[in-house]
Amino acid sequence: MEIMSESENPVGAIAVSYLRVASKDQGDQENGVTVQRDAREREAERVDARIAAEFMDIGVSGNTTSRPGLDHLLAFIRRRPITYLIVSDRSRLARNSADDAAIRQAITQAGVALLSASGETADPLLLQGVIRASAQLAANVRAVSSTIEGSGV
Repeated sequence: MEIMSESENPVGAIAVSYLRVASKDQGDQENGVTVQRDAREREAERVDARIAAEFMDIGVSGNTTSRPGLDHLLAFIRRRPITYLIVSDRSRLARNSADDAAIRQAITQAGVALLSASGETADPLLLQGVIRASAQLAANVRAVSSTIEGSGV
């Protein structure tokens, strides 16, 4: 974890960032971190936020939630008034929906808004709920249509 200086934006929103690079290759790691930091900076600037701390996991897969940087991040946001968690894209947090849901719940419970620099705004759990509701509505319409047809109306 790296705590940033408080020189800029003393009254604006406070953000933290999370970076993860799965590759164990040194060149991939350096490039991946640089790309993610650049994306984070653009997103922080867009929302007028100051990055207060950076958390990262290097050489660690997103297919596990057992990551030291992620653990420190979640503990940090529970203890401090943070407005945003900025990631370059949501896959940095999790690679499957169950882990994504658990991590997002912890972030939400801490009162922190998750921002993705890649512009991902749709919540996959919300989309799944909409899809399930649409399927149920279609089933209900079919059932009503079938009942009407069978009654001779």
